[in-house]
Amino acid sequence: MPAVLDRTKERLTATLRAARARYQALDHLFRAATRYKDANGDYLAAGVAYYSFLSIVPLLLLILSVAGFVLAAHPALLGDLKAGIQDVLPGDFASGLVDKTIANRNLVGIVGLLGVAYAGLGWVANLRKAVQIVWGTDQDKQPNFLLAKLYDGLALVGLGVFGLASLGLTVGASSATDWLVRTMHLAGVPGMGLLTTVVGIAIAVVGDTLVFGWFLARLPRASVRYRSVLKGAVFCAVGFELLKLVGTFYITRVSQSPSFAVLGGVLGVLLWLNLVSRFLLFGSAWTAAEQHLPTSPAAASQP
Repeated sequence: MPAVLDRTKERLTATLRAARARYQALDHLFRAATRYKDANGDYLAAGVAYYSFLSIVPLLLLILSVAGFVLAAHPALLGDLKAGIQDVLPGDFASGLVDKTIANRNLVGIVGLLGVAYAGLGWVANLRKAVQIVWGTDQDKQPNFLLAKLYDGLALVGLGVFGLASLGLTVGASSATDWLVRTMHLAGVPGMGLLTTVVGIAIAVVGDTLVFGWFLARLPRASVRYRSVLKGAVFCAVGFELLKLVGTFYITRVSQSPSFAVLGGVLGVLLWLNLVSRFLLFGSAWTAAEQHLPTSPAAASQP
């Protein structure tokens, strides 16, 4: 019996090796998975998810405060904004937060700005370190403390700008699509619902590509080819939209457990952030593998 198992294993290994040699995309995927595993990606993602949870509330407060000044007089656009936030954070975590934040947008904006400055810098620093471990650039010469904080602050501002641009693009395009369907009286046309859904997802992918492009270009602090950044950003954007669909289903199933009933939406947000963090670091590994970068000598020794 052991001999049969060994022969079966050898045949499967040979088949997989031949498939990787034949299909470049499959080989790329396996190299990314190996890099992610060697860097202990799940362990790193847990830290990123923790810091993400600490910083997500002040970041939401700041974004909603800014949006409140712009959208207070546009209820329809405000409704689209709420839907967009609930798309990114499945569950009811942000439902009541939006209205309260916009109603008190002056005070909330100040609190959010201070919170982002504190928690956001810690989040970016942790995320940057995790990405550098995955990329194998964590052993390179690092800037001094103040310069590192300046770089992290610029990265945080950039992510905020591109995040707002992505959200604005998605909300604006969604509103424009709905307006066009109503104006042209196309709501009753067969297949129109599916078409608008596909268009909405495509627009979301474009917006996500902007955010992931900035992320992949800035955080590794390595020489990154723009072609690799673009391919990696599209890979991450498409994967993120798929993850939103799967994550919503997963959190819905988990929400039926007794522990979820006790902790409520907080548990759902933590689960979601952990899934996103794992995918984010895998996307970094995929982009680094596309550049054929060697793995960091310290990556495999991470606890």
